[in-house]
Amino acid sequence: MQLSDAIKKAKEELKRQRQNAQYEASFLLDSLLTHPDIKEAYTSLRLLEVHHIRNKHNRAVTASDEKNLILAQNKFNKVLKNRGISVDRLNPQYKCKNCFDTGYVAGKQCKCLTELIKDILYGEYLTVNKGRFEKSTEKLLKNRQCYQEAEEYCKAFPKIDKINFLIKGHTGVGKTFLADCIVNALRDRNVNVISVTAYELNKMFFDDFMSEGHKILMDVLINADVLVVDDLGKEPIYKKISLESLYSLLNERQLKEKSTIITTNLEASELLSRYGESILARIANKKTTHILVLTGEDKRLS
Repeated sequence: MQLSDAIKKAKEELKRQRQNAQYEASFLLDSLLTHPDIKEAYTSLRLLEVHHIRNKHNRAVTASDEKNLILAQNKFNKVLKNRGISVDRLNPQYKCKNCFDTGYVAGKQCKCLTELIKDILYGEYLTVNKGRFEKSTEKLLKNRQCYQEAEEYCKAFPKIDKINFLIKGHTGVGKTFLADCIVNALRDRNVNVISVTAYELNKMFFDDFMSEGHKILMDVLINADVLVVDDLGKEPIYKKISLESLYSLLNERQLKEKSTIITTNLEASELLSRYGESILARIANKKTTHILVLTGEDKRLS
């Protein structure tokens, strides 16, 4: 889903929320007006309100007008109270008390709209990952040791020393399957995990770049407890977007001590050549990263 589509969907959801709140308030009032005492007090109050507005417009409001309006409001409140109803219930019960479900406050995007966009985008990237540790048929001892290290990380999370994983190996040795095992094990423990391919991630960077400074996608990626990026090195590089965005993402996640898991076919020298020293230092730092190297034949051909 593109960012523009998520924004549109979020705005439509807020519009529905606002309309539902207004409908429920209107329905409640219509129901209450079937009671003669409430209808009488309400009609009297509304007539005085219209009279007050007209006089205010003509600058002819008197002390008597103010007093009568207050008395009418108190009477209406009392009639409702006698039936166990608060006058506040007649106002639309908007979920957001800042923007009243419009999505904007003083012309600026309200936090509720931003959070709703994030929820929509996060849900979009909750992909179904197939791999599970218990389904592994790995035979090579070295690879099984990698699986064991990853499984121990999942069981200990978030009380871990090394927060990241770099899973390397040539095509078909099971890097994505192992990453999927980690994703599912963590999600079983209700950990907030986002799993994307490097191609999808790059597209998210581009969408964020074109979003007039909202940076909503980046915020979603930065704040996920665990971010999995599969097949780093397969994605195209957008000039002045890809590398700067990837560095910013990895650096912010490092500062927040968030776990990042990356799979790649590339060797360290190739990662350095493609992404530069600053990015390499954030994905292959042995002090903070489990570096797992899977070996063997291409499982997809066997």
